[in-house]
Amino acid sequence: INVISSRPTDDFAGFFDIKTGSYGRLNARANLSLPIQPGVLAAKLAAGTRNASGFGDRPLVGDRMGGEGTDALQAQLRWTPGGDFEALLSADYTHVNSNLSVNHVEVFGSPPLVQLHNALAVPLRPFHTVDMGPYGDQYFSTDPYDSNGTGSNAMDIEIWGISLVLDWTIGPVAVKSITAYRNLDQLIGIDPDGSPEPFIDETDRIDQKQLSQE
Repeated sequence: INVISSRPTDDFAGFFDIKTGSYGRLNARANLSLPIQPGVLAAKLAAGTRNASGFGDRPLVGDRMGGEGTDALQAQLRWTPGGDFEALLSADYTHVNSNLSVNHVEVFGSPPLVQLHNALAVPLRPFHTVDMGPYGDQYFSTDPYDSNGTGSNAMDIEIWGISLVLDWTIGPVAVKSITAYRNLDQLIGIDPDGSPEPFIDETDRIDQKQLSQE
């Protein structure tokens, strides 16, 4: 999928919309295209937010699953001084602060790894500081939107970037340069085992910086 944002134009235009719904749902978007110097310089600003409280519960810790909190900003500046030359400067920022999607364990089986955990959990307790007990269907919840997990339940993502696109046409020759930088800082934690036992408690961290030139 290749998504191409519309560029700033000499026409003054904009829109705004807002949506509300169950579970604290509140979404809003706004876009403004602004001619600064007609025929030479134009700008565009866009912003959006998506928010919801989530529809899943973790009663042992009192938090929610499936919540959403996302804010995004984008700005563009287009310069067309003439002579078949155009420069487009773009910047964007997105922050996601949400809970993980609703997860619910339907069947607590006894594969070899679970059997090993249950055999060693209690005997080894005096030798470590982790409160471990047997893992099994005592943690089953009849509510498909409830989980007895107590581990990580977060998605914190920060993404921002900036790019400069230069287009220059000289007779039959067209020259184009694309310079871009993007930064990603992501932390995701999930506890899919549906229990307070530290059986599966996953935390993933990504810190990425990328510079490109075409």
